[in-house]
Amino acid sequence: MQAQEMVEFINQLPTPIRMTANLSTERVQFLDVELSVEDHRMVYCLYSKPTDRNTILHYNSAHPKNLIKSIPKAQFLRVMRNNSKETTKRIQLQEMKMKFLDRGYSERVLDKALEEAEENATTLQDITEVPKLIFPMTFHSKTQKINSIVKRNWNMLACDNSLPKEFKQSPRICYRRNRNLKDILMKTDPVESYTEQKITQVRGSVRCLGCVTCSHMVPAHAELVRPPRLTVKRARILLAALPWSRVHIPGIHGNDDVNTLLPGGGRMTHAQRRR
Repeated sequence: MQAQEMVEFINQLPTPIRMTANLSTERVQFLDVELSVEDHRMVYCLYSKPTDRNTILHYNSAHPKNLIKSIPKAQFLRVMRNNSKETTKRIQLQEMKMKFLDRGYSERVLDKALEEAEENATTLQDITEVPKLIFPMTFHSKTQKINSIVKRNWNMLACDNSLPKEFKQSPRICYRRNRNLKDILMKTDPVESYTEQKITQVRGSVRCLGCVTCSHMVPAHAELVRPPRLTVKRARILLAALPWSRVHIPGIHGNDDVNTLLPGGGRMTHAQRRR
């Protein structure tokens, strides 16, 4: 066979790379699917290479719990989608479940994910996603508390009628990857040759013009013209130079005179205070 001879010729070259090939007229593997012919019909099942390892994310990994709990359901749906025979599907579902058990997942989480996957496989649903505001954060073990605090108190912002309608619903919390040990111990781009060029060199927030969040974002410049220490000092000088007066505000008991700022400056007369 010419194909087998080509593979043998390539493996004889003085290189450390070796090539393998499976030649068959009855079955063929492509990516994660194996196609075969049985009783003059094409059947398919999930395929994994013999050299593949169990690289499923560990249950105790530093990732959002919602992400970790969604992995079993997604993998079970993948097994169901890539199987045409019921017997093979049941066998591969048990094999997938054993992989998750080896990575620290509990039986309760896996049984619930398998039940949800079977329900979704039988009933197709049209998902209409409503655009939401994006609240990006760098992931940390404590960010889940921030997520719960934001969602619990978002109704206070939703009651503000001056805000757009997009603020009526709680935002979608999105996480960016935090630095890990690999990022701390080694640098893959020491000369910054792969650093992407930004659209603009101005530091601060820039609109992408493609999402709901950017339509309500106020562009800001993050660079300070002067150090924060001088900025605070200048603010104190400006406040000290403004004209202040004592104005009587009714309804405040025990303290009839309250310091307030007058636009025109100067002190109010006794008649103005009585009015």
